[in-house]
Amino acid sequence: DQLIVYPTHENIFKAAEQGANLSKLDNVTIMPSKSVMECYYSLAMDNGDNSNLDNRIRSLIEGCNSITTISVTLCAKDCVCNNVRCFKGQYVVLFKCEPISCVRTYDEVVDVLKEHSLLSDRENCIIFTGMDTRNLNEEHIQSLIEGINPQLEVAFVDGNQYVYDLIIGL
Repeated sequence: DQLIVYPTHENIFKAAEQGANLSKLDNVTIMPSKSVMECYYSLAMDNGDNSNLDNRIRSLIEGCNSITTISVTLCAKDCVCNNVRCFKGQYVVLFKCEPISCVRTYDEVVDVLKEHSLLSDRENCIIFTGMDTRNLNEEHIQSLIEGINPQLEVAFVDGNQYVYDLIIGL
């Protein structure tokens, strides 16, 4: 009876809102999700309570809003963006769709998470691995993360995404 739409990027969010308005349907909810990870966490928060749809939707929205997403992608060319110098072939670390660092290895991605205090005060860490993460040693990355925050539960999911090597949800 209720249609729930999960946009996976902030640009898609506005299009989804406009589509819902144009449809003139009153049973459409656009989730405030702006990444695949926010969709994932939101659905994980679903309690399946069909008796009170408003509470269920509120819980789904809380799931979207409780997640921090970091994306890691390969830099296609030398550039400077958001005052971050990036070099072709290195990994660009994105936070809120903005580059915060450019690094050579996945180990250095963990260092960036630490220096931006993104691993503290968190309980869960889900990492979607992309299509081109052949040289990612999951056990090693997990031990690096747990060395920073031993209470953090780390899990890897084969996301098989093309653009991002890693999508990290905290």
